Amino acid sequence: MSRRLTCLLVLVLGLGLGASAEAETRRYALLVGANEGAPEEVPLRYAVRDAERFADALRAVGGVPPENLVLLDQPDARSVERVLADLHDRIRSANDKHGDDDALLLFFYSGHADPTALHLGRTLLDFDKLKGWMEQSPARTQVLVVDACRSGGVTRVKGAKPAPAFRIEAMESGGGEGLAIITSSAAGEDALESERLKGSFFTHHFVAGLLGPADSSRDGRVTLTEAYRYAYVETLRTTTKAATVQHPTYSFKLKGHTDLVMARIGDNLGERGVLTVDAPGAYVFFRGDEDGELVAEATIEADAQLVLDAGTYLVRRRTSDGVYEASVRVPESGTTTLSAFSMKAVPAGRVVRKGMVRDEGAAWSLHAGFQLSSEVLPGTGAFAVGAFGTQVDLDALSFQLRARYGQSGNQNDSLELDQQVLGGELAALKLFDFGEVSPGFGLRLGADWLRQSFRTPGAAPDRNGVVLRGGAVLHTSWAASRWAGVFAELSAEANLLQTAGADKNSWEARLVPQGMVGLMVYLP
Repeated sequence: MSRRLTCLLVLVLGLGLGASAEAETRRYALLVGANEGAPEEVPLRYAVRDAERFADALRAVGGVPPENLVLLDQPDARSVERVLADLHDRIRSANDKHGDDDALLLFFYSGHADPTALHLGRTLLDFDKLKGWMEQSPARTQVLVVDACRSGGVTRVKGAKPAPAFRIEAMESGGGEGLAIITSSAAGEDALESERLKGSFFTHHFVAGLLGPADSSRDGRVTLTEAYRYAYVETLRTTTKAATVQHPTYSFKLKGHTDLVMARIGDNLGERGVLTVDAPGAYVFFRGDEDGELVAEATIEADAQLVLDAGTYLVRRRTSDGVYEASVRVPESGTTTLSAFSMKAVPAGRVVRKGMVRDEGAAWSLHAGFQLSSEVLPGTGAFAVGAFGTQVDLDALSFQLRARYGQSGNQNDSLELDQQVLGGELAALKLFDFGEVSPGFGLRLGADWLRQSFRTPGAAPDRNGVVLRGGAVLHTSWAASRWAGVFAELSAEANLLQTAGADKNSWEARLVPQGMVGLMVYLP
C-alpha cells in the first residue's frame, strides 16, 4: 500500500432540489486559505486564491449571501474554531426565528495537511475535531471541503507529507440530511496545482463547472452529479501530461434526496452577466486581452451558459480543426451570446508560438516566393530568383529551409553575360505576434552554385563558382486565414564568391542586399 498521503478535495453539498427549497435554505460558509504550513513545508502560492475563487462562486451562483460568508487568510486553528462557534450561534438563532433547521453550513480549506490534521501555520486542526464541529452544527446540511496541498515546480505537487493513507467516510451526521463526499484524487495519488491556472486543477474545474459549463441538462441548475462529472473529466484531461494523473472520486449518502442542486445560473447576477456560447469546444477566457488574467478554462457544449464578471473578455476556442478567437463584452445583469461565426481563426504558427495548444509542438508551412538580389560582382547585374521551401514554427524559434534558382543577363558594347544560380539556405528567426501580423528577425546561411556564360568578340570561357552567404534578415508575415498568408523579407548578406580561372582559383567578398516577397500555406 502506498504511504503517500492521499490529497483530498472533500466536498459535501446539500443545496436542495426544487426552486422553492433553494430559496428557503439559509446558507452559511467559512472558507480558509493557508499558503503557509509547518515550518519545514514549502509555502504554497495559490491556496488562498483557491479559497477566494470558491467564495466568489458561492456568492455568484451558490446562494450564499455576503453577510453569511467568512473568508480567512492564513488563520491559526483557534481562530477557525472561534468562527465556527460563531456561525453555529448565528444558525441556531435563525433556526429559532424561522421555526426550522433548513440551513446549510459549508466549510472549505485549502492548504497543507497530514493524515490527521490541517496545518495552519504552526498550529494544527485535527480532522476528527473538525468533523465534530461540523456534526454539531445546527444546520440540517453540512458542507466540508478540504483541499490539502503542497508545492513543487512550475506544476506544483499538491499534497502533504508522505504518511499512511487515510480516508474520510460518508456518514449521517447528527441533525443532518447526510454527507456527499468528492475527493480531488484517488488514494495514493497527488493532487496538482497549475502555474498557468494560478490554482489547483480540480478546484479550478469544479468552480468553473459551477459557473455554468457543468449544466449538461441546460435547465439553469448545476447538480452535484453534473459538477462532479464535469470536474472529473476536466481534471483527468488536464493532468494527463502532468507529473501525476488525478482521478477524482466521490461517496455520498443523502437521506431523502436523489440529487443535489449546487448552483443556479442567471439569478441575482448583480455586477455579473451571463455569456451564452453557441458552439462546443475547449474555451479559455482572458480578462481584457491575452495578457490579462486567465479567468476560466472550460470545455463547453453547444448553447452553454457561463457566469462572468461584467466586462470585456478575449475568448479563445479550440476544436479539432484549429483555434479561434473573439473579443466579447459581458453586460452587467444581462446576457450576451458568443457565436462561432464571430470568432476568427488563429494562424497555426501563432498557435504554436503562443503556446495556445500544449500538445501541439510545431507548425509546418510551405513557402514560395520571388527574391531580388543585387549584383554579386560589379557589373554583372541583379538576380531575379525564385525560392521554394518550408518553415517550421516552434514555441521559441522558427526555422526556414529553402531551395532557390534564378537567372539573369547583362550586356554592354563588348560583352553579353548570362548568369544562373542554384542553391539553398537555412534561416533561424525569432518572430513576434501582433494580431494577424508577425514581424521578426534572424540569421541566414546559404550556399549557391553560380555559372556565368560570356558572349564577346574575343574568347571568354564560361566561369563556375561557389558562393557562400551569411547575414541578418528582417521578416514580417500577414496571416490572411488559418491556412494561408503572405510574407516579406529584407536581408543583408556577406557573399564570398569562388571563381575558377584559367590557372588559379580566387575568392571575392561583397555585401549583397536582398529582398523577397512570397506566399505561405500551413500544412494540416
